[in-house]
Amino acid sequence: MEPPFVPLFAELGAILGSAESREARSAEILRQLRAVVPYAAASVSAAKPGTIEHVSLANDGYPPRVEHHLNDWFVHHDPVYLLMRRSAGPPLRWRDSPVTYRDTYSAREVFMPAGFDEGITVCMRNRRGFYTGSLHLSVDDRRHPTDEAVGFLTHLQVMLGELTDLGTAPPQVVGDTEKITITTAGACRNSAARPVSDELVRQVRTLAAADALPSWFWWQSTGGEVRLVTTERIGDEITVGQITADLPYGLSVRELEVLTLMAGGLTNLQIGRRLAISPKTVAKHVEHTLAKLGAASRTEAAVRATRVGLLLLSSIRPLLPR
Repeated sequence: MEPPFVPLFAELGAILGSAESREARSAEILRQLRAVVPYAAASVSAAKPGTIEHVSLANDGYPPRVEHHLNDWFVHHDPVYLLMRRSAGPPLRWRDSPVTYRDTYSAREVFMPAGFDEGITVCMRNRRGFYTGSLHLSVDDRRHPTDEAVGFLTHLQVMLGELTDLGTAPPQVVGDTEKITITTAGACRNSAARPVSDELVRQVRTLAAADALPSWFWWQSTGGEVRLVTTERIGDEITVGQITADLPYGLSVRELEVLTLMAGGLTNLQIGRRLAISPKTVAKHVEHTLAKLGAASRTEAAVRATRVGLLLLSSIRPLLPR
């Protein structure tokens, strides 16, 4: 790797380790990357937890229509982006793609009309290997990005992965959260407008005792109502909040049950026995769930489910060691 690329690693490391906001660090990284790729426009976008959509952390030069495309249609449908994300492979320029990229919707209808003639997207992953966001660089000179620049950008896939990792915050829900503080011995300081289910309290204690209590998850009451539950553990007390909410990704309750059991390592046959449905029906639910999550495999779906709280508590409990 030739200068000026090598010294940039130290500079980027200093930026990433600074106390500046995520947005400020992203903007400064784009500024530094001009020495690698003399871009006409560039952006850093992060995957929003609980959704497929992305949010821009920094945008330098993309008009609003292109920025919206990159954060919405592109991450759902662009064939080369999906290939890179699913394969965890290196970033691809238009000219490197296995399809004629200039004939794709993104290039023909969005990028080229905006004046861009070549480009590259870097799919970033955190140290656990989970996809967290993208770096987009578009140019008006087909000589760029150079082969050396692509090699440099490949090294940034993990280096920048933590920058775009928005963490495991639960989805934002409108309304008041009902809370109760419980201990390992019993419930106390109930501030909820309606009683918190005794079964929910028991299961929270069980999970806490097994050191397997998620910071947020989903709960289905005996009446069939699905609620988003959050937990915060401080010492021997756990504050449990609950609020009615729609499931993310358009998942059904049954699909969430299947996803939870899949995250627990169960096969289709085992899931079918647990839910009293046929393996063929389970396979259909798995297929639909992967499509809704935009996941390429059961493993990717399971990792995402565990990481962002896509777990149904009534399905978690049987997975605990007996």
